[in-house]
Amino acid sequence: MKELQKVVAAAYGMHLADQVALVSVPLIAALVFDASPGEIGILVACQSLAQLLGSMPFGLVVDRFASRKVAVGSTLISILGFSGAWLSVVTANLVLFGLTITTAGFGIVLFVLVALSMIPRMVNQNVMAKANSKVEIPRSIMSFAVPLTIGATITSGNSRWVLAAAVLGASWACVVTSQFPNIAPVRSVAGGQLSRIRDGWRFV
Repeated sequence: MKELQKVVAAAYGMHLADQVALVSVPLIAALVFDASPGEIGILVACQSLAQLLGSMPFGLVVDRFASRKVAVGSTLISILGFSGAWLSVVTANLVLFGLTITTAGFGIVLFVLVALSMIPRMVNQNVMAKANSKVEIPRSIMSFAVPLTIGATITSGNSRWVLAAAVLGASWACVVTSQFPNIAPVRSVAGGQLSRIRDGWRFV
């Protein structure tokens, strides 16, 4: 269970960053960019786009590469995305804001997939339920605490620092994931990768 605690610690950082993005994107769009309702809707949809487009191909990545490399990579993607989002607020670039927030979302999706894939290979089956709940607790706590905090404090003047908190959360996760156990990838199964993605889309 000691290694599981590292996954939990990294999850706190990534879910902090994720919730900051989910809550602050429409607020920043309105406060900083004076965005229309349609533009705010597009920005929120961009965040969902990462989940829609990333889940299946990232599932193959998780299967094919060692977990520590994938986990560190996921945090680096999010750091890049959130840093770009911070820069877009400083430069008042709405298009860059949408692109970088989407990029950060891809990192979150990849992290969640690799974290969940590690649990069955880290703990015994008789404690699987407890392990799953431990990894999900950070999401629950951040989903409650972050909206309350941001809603009470965000203004047009301090909005860029809200995104800086997302960068810090992802950076903390990067430090922790570098200490993850290097679990070997799942052995390849028959069939090409494209055919497996196609089968996934057929299922959807």
